[in-house]
Amino acid sequence: MNRFSTEELKSQVCRFFDKELNDDDQKELMSQIHSCPSSMNEFNREKQIREKLKQNVHRPPVSPGLADQIKHKLRG
Repeated sequence: MNRFSTEELKSQVCRFFDKELNDDDQKELMSQIHSCPSSMNEFNREKQIREKLKQNVHRPPVSPGLADQIKHKLRG
């Protein structure tokens, strides 16, 4: 039996990959994924999308002091 609606599942899967779920929510999601083929498909789909993005999106290098410069400007 599905514990999440389709939209809730998508949200929980994204939160899982963004490391935003607490331990209990993570266990509940994993239980859902392992007991429901369509949930497993959604999980794998999101995982593949994120892996492709990591492989194909390259961040330009930033100077080591950039964070300090931004903090300084924000503090005024």
